[in-house]
Amino acid sequence: MRPSVEVVGGSIGAQTVARSTPDGYTLFQCTSGSITVNPVMPGQAQPVDVTTEIIPVANNALSQYGVVVNPASPYRSLRDIVEAARARPGTVTYGSAGVGSMQHLAIERLAHMTRVEFSHIPYRGAAPAVVDLVSGRFDFTITNLADMVSQIRGGTLRLIGIADASGSPLFPETPSSQASVPEFEVTSWYGLCGPRGMPREAIVALGNAARQALADPTVRQRLVENGLIPAYEDASTFGARITLDRERWREVIRAANIQAN
Repeated sequence: MRPSVEVVGGSIGAQTVARSTPDGYTLFQCTSGSITVNPVMPGQAQPVDVTTEIIPVANNALSQYGVVVNPASPYRSLRDIVEAARARPGTVTYGSAGVGSMQHLAIERLAHMTRVEFSHIPYRGAAPAVVDLVSGRFDFTITNLADMVSQIRGGTLRLIGIADASGSPLFPETPSSQASVPEFEVTSWYGLCGPRGMPREAIVALGNAARQALADPTVRQRLVENGLIPAYEDASTFGARITLDRERWREVIRAANIQAN
């Protein structure tokens, strides 16, 4: 019998996988938000405890974050944005996909590191935030490049910095924002997770399959074209990344006193 694919996302997907038979045939494409942010967000409903009921299998890709503005914006670098916020506290605005979203946390981390104050405009999802940034209704955002490739290439948004020391292979002409704010780096990831109790041999076999797939030049190129960085990690290394990210975002949430709506 051929394995089937059922597309169930977010917390429902995690719940479905957690309740499945741990035989290696039911997996979850886990993301940073669902696995590292939601469990440490005060007030966030958790139908399943992903810290105990979901286990890492393999990381597949990293998604870099970029500093994005309207094409008419006067800001040319992250330093420009920070200096404007320092000169006029609370007047520089940013939009996000909502309270507790990765964009929100990334910019609160920036605010904490630089000791400046921004004004947050939360939306109900990324799509309306993008529409309003294109319209110039707020000043900037820091977001997943994979979600903005078409707008950046089409010229409706302008990328002014990459929140990664290595820069972006997709936008090599755009400088790292670390030139503006040293040590400011934000990435998210896309990996494979499964239910607690999966046999070790199944985890290893699935991890090896992921590694082999990511060694394929066609697969790697397709990921890069969509704003992702191929980044295989086995279960142990991926698990360590999850733990580190969870604690990093816990600190940001605590410092900014963020609570889920």
